[in-house]
Amino acid sequence: TIMPSINLNGDELMAITAYLSDLRKDSGKSSELRPYLEKAGDPKHGEELFFDLNGKATCAKCHQVNGKGGQVGPNLSFVGSSRTKPFILESIIDPKAVITVGYASVSIMTKEGGLLSGIRKIEDDTSIDLMDKDGKQIHVSKDQIKKMKTQSISMMPSNFKEILGVDEVRDILAYLETLKSPLSNEFASVEH
Repeated sequence: TIMPSINLNGDELMAITAYLSDLRKDSGKSSELRPYLEKAGDPKHGEELFFDLNGKATCAKCHQVNGKGGQVGPNLSFVGSSRTKPFILESIIDPKAVITVGYASVSIMTKEGGLLSGIRKIEDDTSIDLMDKDGKQIHVSKDQIKKMKTQSISMMPSNFKEILGVDEVRDILAYLETLKSPLSNEFASVEH
């Protein structure tokens, strides 16, 4: 059957696609995730942790929510309507498990022996633009590249299980669950 046109923008289509593909996956990590899912977190405290750039989590250094925050990692403005709670949690405690399309890290060795890494933002026949972990743009001419490789690890730190307590992870998770597309409310009201 042909899907009817429902006039969604690119971000909304990406959110729906991500959500549907997420429904098919079972990471097999339910026992590892269980302590974080046993109780609800405090979304207000989670928001404070998310945006505290001097704290332990510093999520907003890389992630943007509703126009506030960095642009190194995926925009999380609608993550609560595009991803399931277990998927969001796994992304926090094991970020290499699934790297969002367009956010794989690239390593470049220049002909002068320099090493660069970052997220590929723009690439054409003559150059590539990366964004490093600090949000700095790096422009590299392709004639200066000796070797380039897409990495299988995330630029997101993988030690949140060690630096954050279970309650802090629950709180950040609770906050991220509140981040929903305005359309998710419209679809919910159509269902009922």
